[in-house]
Amino acid sequence: MQPAIDAAEHGFEISSYLQYSFRNTERQLAMFPESAKVFLPNGKAPPVGHRLVQPELAESLRTFAKHGSDAFYHGPLGEAFAAEIERGGGIVTMEDIEAYEVRYPEPIRGTYRGYDLTGTPLSSGGGLLNQLGLNILENFDVASLGFGTAKYWHLLTEVLKIMFADRAKFLGDPKFVDFPHDALLDKGYARKRASEIRMDTVGRPEGGDPVSVTSGHTTHLTIMAADGSAVTQTTTLNNSFGGRVVVPGTGLLINNNMALFDPRPGRPNSVGPRKRMLTATAATIVERDGKPFFAIGTPGGIRIFPTVLQGIINVIDHGMNIQEAVEAPRIWASGNIVEFESGCDSAVVAELERMGHNMTHAPIIANCMNGVMVDPVSGLLMGGACWRGDGQPAGLSGGYATHRDDWFG
Repeated sequence: MQPAIDAAEHGFEISSYLQYSFRNTERQLAMFPESAKVFLPNGKAPPVGHRLVQPELAESLRTFAKHGSDAFYHGPLGEAFAAEIERGGGIVTMEDIEAYEVRYPEPIRGTYRGYDLTGTPLSSGGGLLNQLGLNILENFDVASLGFGTAKYWHLLTEVLKIMFADRAKFLGDPKFVDFPHDALLDKGYARKRASEIRMDTVGRPEGGDPVSVTSGHTTHLTIMAADGSAVTQTTTLNNSFGGRVVVPGTGLLINNNMALFDPRPGRPNSVGPRKRMLTATAATIVERDGKPFFAIGTPGGIRIFPTVLQGIINVIDHGMNIQEAVEAPRIWASGNIVEFESGCDSAVVAELERMGHNMTHAPIIANCMNGVMVDPVSGLLMGGACWRGDGQPAGLSGGYATHRDDWFG
């Protein structure tokens, strides 16, 4: 943890993107004196290039380094959180923090056109939903449609709507919600859902019946090492700066992930005691013939898993390299609204509107998707990060993703 401790203790110069985040949340951060002390020097958002120094955060990180998670769940940092939540009128107690249980669920595994995929498990629905979407897309010749054409965007829109419909109907904390996990991942169910898509008509899908068939503001990093091992990790406070509350004496922010629950009772993702909210993270590793091919993920709230889905098919169906895949124009669809970025052809957007899609422009969809790919010819690693956020690729020492003998004999 020493690099993080150093960054907190000695500071780093804030970028234009981080400064934009400060400006967007300046009013909310100013509501809490401790947050304003840390993030709003002189009472306002700091300029680009300002060195952000966080000595209390550095000390908290040292405490984590020395005592591990017990520093929070059974120690002084958890006690500080509970005290601040109580002071603010919240309901989380130290007893709640001590009762928290870390789960280690099995990842979602599936295939797409001969590639093996490993994705994020529940209570993130992203891995399962992306595998469902890929299973549906496997029933269409996606490559022949061409990237960015009206037929391509139409197909993708219809698939995304099915994914969101099934998400709303079935998914929630698996400890509280009994849902047809294996059936949703069944290729037969995907064929049934694919048969409901009409390439010339806008659909209004509802949640399916899989049992009837046999069965803004998040951080993502992707790493691949010389031996081909990979990590793809998405972490979040939910919104920028979470709940905007810095716990006094710790430098640590309280998240606002409770916002991800469905406020309506009686639904799979409704609020409940000891219950975990459904998230959208979709970190994914793709292998080919038992060897690593690429790993990918993105920030972006509810738009995360549809964005990662597009990154995956950009590589597999459209033959893009990882930089092209993460930078390519995106769409997002849920219900009757289809968002599109400026990079989408205006004539194609007009054609989609004539088909009946309710198109609306979005400056960006999700955020800075990034990934690492093994070049199939040279075996070298290629990193990619897009322009939508603050990410960038970096290589340390270079190296092959697999032993050279595996590639060159």
